[in-house]
Formats: sequence, structure tokens, C-alpha cells
Amino acid sequence: MTPYTAALLPAHNLTESITLGDNQHYGGFLNSPLIPNRNYSVFVQVTSKWKDQDKSSCVSLGLFTAETPVSASHVIAGLVTALLLLLVVLVLAVLWRTGFYRKFQRTEEIPLKSGLGKRDLPADKLLDAVKMLRYQEICDNEGENEENANILPAGRYLEYKELPSGLLYPCKIGEAEENRMKNRYKKVIPYDDSRVVLSSSPSGSDYINASYIDGYRAPKCYIAAQGPLPETVADFWSMVWQERSSVIVMLTALKEQNKVKCECYWPEHTQTYGDITVSLQQVAQTGAITIRSFSLKRVQSTVQMTVEQLHYLDWPDHGVPKKTDGLLQLVEQMNKCNTPGSGAIIVHCSAGIGRTGTFVALDILLKMAKTVKKVNVFGCVHQLRKNRVNMVQNKEQYAFLYDVLLEMLLCGMTSVPVPHIEKHLSHMTKWDPHTQMDGYDREFQALEKMTELYQIYSCSEATKPENQKKNRSSSILPGDDCRPLLLSQLTRDGAPVYINAVFVHSNCLDDVVIATQLPMRETLEDFWSLVWEYKCASVVVMHRAQDVLQFGLRFWPHKGESHYGSFTVAATTKGSGSGYRWTSLSLRREDEPLHPSLEVKLWQLDSWPLDQDLPQNPAALVTVIGEVERCQQQMAGSHILVTCSDGASRSGLFCAGLMVCDQIRSDGMVDVSQAVRLLRKRRCQFIPSKAQYSFCYLMAQKYLESFETYGNFK
Repeated sequence: MTPYTAALLPAHNLTESITLGDNQHYGGFLNSPLIPNRNYSVFVQVTSKWKDQDKSSCVSLGLFTAETPVSASHVIAGLVTALLLLLVVLVLAVLWRTGFYRKFQRTEEIPLKSGLGKRDLPADKLLDAVKMLRYQEICDNEGENEENANILPAGRYLEYKELPSGLLYPCKIGEAEENRMKNRYKKVIPYDDSRVVLSSSPSGSDYINASYIDGYRAPKCYIAAQGPLPETVADFWSMVWQERSSVIVMLTALKEQNKVKCECYWPEHTQTYGDITVSLQQVAQTGAITIRSFSLKRVQSTVQMTVEQLHYLDWPDHGVPKKTDGLLQLVEQMNKCNTPGSGAIIVHCSAGIGRTGTFVALDILLKMAKTVKKVNVFGCVHQLRKNRVNMVQNKEQYAFLYDVLLEMLLCGMTSVPVPHIEKHLSHMTKWDPHTQMDGYDREFQALEKMTELYQIYSCSEATKPENQKKNRSSSILPGDDCRPLLLSQLTRDGAPVYINAVFVHSNCLDDVVIATQLPMRETLEDFWSLVWEYKCASVVVMHRAQDVLQFGLRFWPHKGESHYGSFTVAATTKGSGSGYRWTSLSLRREDEPLHPSLEVKLWQLDSWPLDQDLPQNPAALVTVIGEVERCQQQMAGSHILVTCSDGASRSGLFCAGLMVCDQIRSDGMVDVSQAVRLLRKRRCQFIPSKAQYSFCYLMAQKYLESFETYGNFK
């Protein structure tokens, strides 16, 4: 690979159009012509001056194949909007000669400017719009410190800031003295003109903290409500009866972070609340959703109604779900349960504005996209806030709306219940002569489109001159917000030492896996420091021992002890299985003699030669995953470290297998697309081929074969 500087631009020239490869000089640098059909990685470095100090940050703009001249004018214009204090922009085009990536396309149809979402946007242009907004946000996030405290937010965060906030309309009824105790939060009060008015209630009052919300071309489609208080439970069920609601969507736990968020308003069996008798008929679990079926009957009446409560627990207060599959299942289940002729869908969290507003907005936007093939996130949330105060409570929830909407429009519903997996796999292999694709092609191509967004991330630490030599590939760099810090080793400036590694989620645990490249001679001590600091009870090597030597050096002892900087590693016992082998290691740090040694088990996958695209034995990898999980569970607070030549091309397969097997156990579902999306958000080079993607399904199949029947997999 040959890095070169294509252009140096002073701030006052940033409104000009610049095309990469136009053979012109900019700031003393030649913008050399691009070689057709070669892959390029593009970086933009922004330098500013504050209080006589130079500040810089680097943003990866992704990868593309040179075919026609690529305009950089939109990219640069976005950086101007986001930073304001720019002095220069340094565009680094890095020639990348391996054939690992497909074309990274840029659009000329969507201008890069704030407020993209304020108008209706064609659904098929949403990806381009979000990519442009993301460019702005990256620069803005890098500036969240003292010197940039006065810079306006950018991208989706700027849109969010421009939404009307606070109480916009009269709410005298909710503020009345006799009703104040019925409000869970004093600043969340329904507007007088959109509040639900109870025709009769046990308390004799017509007030409840709930608001009618208009849906897509459907007035009063939803009711957004706070989580009931002990004194408002009877009023809540009166509202359900009055509105003839057939669905209640609950988006909060009863208690979160030791704070009561909602009263348990339903019975274990049967209970009367005011004049409404509620009987629990059935409880079922579908993935992350608990479904409770209730039968309601008014006292001294023979009329009964059935209500389904969909209780979703994977949504933290003031936050966003880590995974989108459960949320999309919830939307689908809600609409399925909302029987024709029934009343408004009741949605509540704790305050009835944050999680509730985001969920309602998602359903509206999906219906809009389906009906008119357009979306308008800003307009949707703006309208919601006319019905209830501060719907969609923070900028993270607002940005999440774009992300989850995009995933649904591009990837669709990809989760499969375990009992249906065999039928699904048979369907995936069917060839469509019209599209010239099978099911694996369709899912993988949608995933590749989503990855265009994940390729836009900040990697300023990885691109520093002193750290570049620590990267085996200049194209595979850790993002600044997901890399582990080596706190026990400091640079001359007192900063933590850099290592090319990223944290990865499992299905149920955050940041439990660390994926890193094979160590080089100059990073050998850093590698063992990573194992030591993050208590990596298992180290998984995705190469045979003889193949590791082709990438530099063996980094653990064959027998006896070896020294790596301040660390001593001793091999104790060894073993092997079908397609893998393991070595027990004792790791100690010489400058911490009183600290107990760390017992580490190193696993090697012997069934994946260098010249093979896939492991020869999927069952071996599934077995290693199971053994590694057991080791991690036995050591509290420990991590799993997985390594391969570049920290991506093979490590991703282990991470995906770990996630898919846990999906089966914990959720009763298989969602390979969701698993790989989560992985690529941390390292976009994971699972680089359709072959590896298909292999993930094969691992799920092998894991299920370890049980007698698919019905008792838990």
C-alpha cells in the first residue's frame, strides 16, 4: 500500500468543488489521477488552532473502487458546517491493493447540510442521507471538549436541537392542585386539548396522565401514557376499558437502577381495580418480549374484552436498545395484536415520552415508508411533540430512530424462531432467477449496504504517526470509542499506550470480547498487557501454530517459560480435541510480584489452514466457543480475547458464532444478520464474504444438533 496526500485546503477555499484524482495541485500537493479498478481508502484530517495550540482529528470516509472521478465537495462542505473553526483539511487517499472490499459509492443527489430530515425523503435515499449526517457528527463528537464547547451540534444532533421542547400548549387540568399527585414527573403533563378524558373513574376525576397521539393518516391511533402510580392503577384500567384498547405496549421495567419506574398494575391471577376485574389468562415469551393476555370484565356486566400486554425489557431508561431485532419484532407483534375495530394502542414507559415517543415514531415512520416510500424523521417527531411534551426525549433516541428505520428498510425482519430454522435454511438456498440471487445473497448484500454507514467512524488515535507502525493494515483501524486502553503502560505524554484492538458485544454481555491482530515484535508486550489488564481468561487463536509463524513470531511458549517485556508466560498443561488444541498458561507481571498470576487458556483452531476460505470443521469452532464461554463464566469480570492475522478476517467468525449460539439459548431465535450488524458496528471488516456469512448459519445448525430436539435447546 502507498499512502499519499492528495490535497491541502485552507478554510476559505472549502466551498470550492474538489474531485479526487483530477491531476491538479492543491496547497503544494498533486491530486494524482486514480488508477481504474483499484481500491482506495480515504481519510480527511481536520486541523484547527485554539489558544495557540494545534488540534487535529482524522475521519475515515470509507473505501471505494476507482471507476469515475469522485467528487469530494459534499464531504468538505459538511465538515465546514460541523466545525466552523477549520483551518485546513488534509485529504489522505490510501491505495489499498487487496481485493477485500466492494465499491464504496457516494451520492450526488443528497446535499451535505444540516436539516436533511426536515423534508420528506425518498426511503431509498435514507442511507445516503444518514451517511452524510454521520460525517458531520463524527467531527462534532471529536470536538466535545473545552476548546469546542461553543460549536453547534451537527447532523442529527442539530436537527434534534431545533425541535420545539418544553410545554408548548396549555395544560391547566394536569397542573391543577387536585391532579398533581397523579403525575409521576412534575414536568411531564398532558396538554388540555390532547389529554385522555375519563368518562368515569373510581376516583371521580376525569384526569389521567395520558395523551392521544395521531398515527400515520390515523387520528388518535395511540395513547402515550406514564407508567401507572399506585393511586392511578384503577384509572389506567378504566382508560383501557373506555378506549376499547386491545394492546398495551410496556417499555420499562418496574424498577430500574433501584428507582421505581412503574407500579405493577396487573394481577398474578385475578383482581378488581375500581369497577374493572382483570384476569391473567396466559403468559408467553417470544425473544425479548413477554406477552401477557388479560380478560377484562366490568363489575355487574357480562361483557368481556381481551387485552394483550407486550412487555419489552431490552430498552434502558434515557437510552436506546443495543439490538434492533427485538424492537422490530415488538412493532410487528403490536400491529398483529391490534384487532380491527379496537381502540387506540396504549404505549407507556415511565414518563411516557422518551421510549414511548421513540417507539411510536418508529411505527409511524415504517407505515409512512410502506405507504408512500418516503420518510421524515424530523417532521414526525415535531408532530408528536404537538400531542405530548418532549416526545423522543434525547438526541441519542432521535439518532437511533434513523438507525433502526434504516436497518428495517434495508435488512427487514431477519430473526428466525429456532423451531423454524430448518425450513428457513431450505428457503435460503433457493435460487431466484429474476434477481440472480439466493437468500444468502440477499441478506449479505443488504448487510453490505448497511456497512457503508459503519465505515464512517473516528480513528484519530490509530492514525497518529507514532501508532501507525502498530497496525498490520492501514485499512483495519479501531474506532476511538470502542478500543481498549492499556492503562498500565503510558506514553511519554502520560497517555495510555495504543493497541489495535476493539471491544465486541456478545448477545447478552457488553464488551465481553476483545478482537485484536496477531502481535508484532514491537507490540508483543502490549498484547500480553492487554490480556493482563482485561483478565482474558481465554485467548482464541484463529490460526494453526505453524501458520502463526508466517505472520511474524510465536507469542506463547511451546513449553517452559518465555519472557515478553515485563511479562512471564509459563506453559503448564496441553490438550486437544477434534479440530482444535489448547494450552494452559500462567501469566505474571514481573513488576507486580505480589499480584497473583493470571491463569489463561489458549485455544488454537487447527482446522482452518491459511489457503482455505472457511474452517474445515464447523463443529470444532462451535465446541471451542462453548468451552471459552464456560471459562469466561467461571472468572468474574473476565474477557475473551480472539486474534487472527489482521484482527478481523477470521476473528469475526468466532464472534459471530459466539453471538448466534447465545441467541439460540437466550432468545430462542437465530438472527445472523443482526449479529453481523452488531459486529460490524465495532469493526466493519468482520465477516467479509458471503461464504463466511453462510457459515454462520451452519454454526447455528451444528450447535442445535448438540441437543436431542430443537424444542429443548434451552
